[in-house]
Amino acid sequence: VLPSDATDKSVTYASSVSTVGTVSPTGVFTAKAIGETVITVTTKDKGMKATMVITVTEPVTSVALNPTAKTLFAGESLEIKAVISPTDATNKLIRWSSDNSAVASVTSEGKVTAHKSGTAVITAQTVDGGFTSKCTLTVLQKATGISLDKSTLKINIGNTAELTATVLPSDAYNKNITWLSDNISVVTVSETGVVTAVGLGTAKVTAKSEDGAFEAICTVTVVKPVTGITLDKTEISLYKDETEEIIATLSPSDATDKDINWVSSDEAVASVKDGVVTAV
Repeated sequence: VLPSDATDKSVTYASSVSTVGTVSPTGVFTAKAIGETVITVTTKDKGMKATMVITVTEPVTSVALNPTAKTLFAGESLEIKAVISPTDATNKLIRWSSDNSAVASVTSEGKVTAHKSGTAVITAQTVDGGFTSKCTLTVLQKATGISLDKSTLKINIGNTAELTATVLPSDAYNKNITWLSDNISVVTVSETGVVTAVGLGTAKVTAKSEDGAFEAICTVTVVKPVTGITLDKTEISLYKDETEEIIATLSPSDATDKDINWVSSDEAVASVKDGVVTAV
């Protein structure tokens, strides 16, 4: 009350909307309902007035996220729902954040986008009261392809060889592979990519990823190796310019590769081509 030395400093208080709030004779305001009311203070001496606006709000008491845990694949998105209590809270604004935005980022509206494999915790914090709730996101990477360490393979009958398949990318969550031979009478293949040559011929071995059904193929040729060679002569005598044929026999008779290389230790004495010796 002005001036400070006024004789009668008594005042009365009034609320314009008593359903929103009431004020006591000593100026204590009691909030009754959400809304606004104007408080008027009037001096008994000369009826001087002063006013103030009081806004009554419903405070936030908690926030909960739905879901609280989720698994996404890289590239997928998710809308996280935040439920604020009480439902009629006045200020429902939320601040969203991710503790690992390289794995998953979140917009100001709670839309999450998964970027790469890993884990990220999404936090919603109420502006009113600073209450928080969290959602743990696990991001998985889908397979994008498959490769084999060999595209062709030559193997002796009865032998084994191992093929190595790699699911791409390196952080793909599902690296399971199935193996298949298109001709099991020639080649069989184990669950781990071990090839066994069981018959002469050619077969295609396929590695197929469980995730995405990507395929890589190795063409396997099964051969029968030469185990020995004999000549029908071990010594011959020729006059200069004479010729004589030497016959070579390979073992076994059904060896796959029957090509023979003929070599003379001294071409100045005798030359040889396809087993025909010429005395020089």
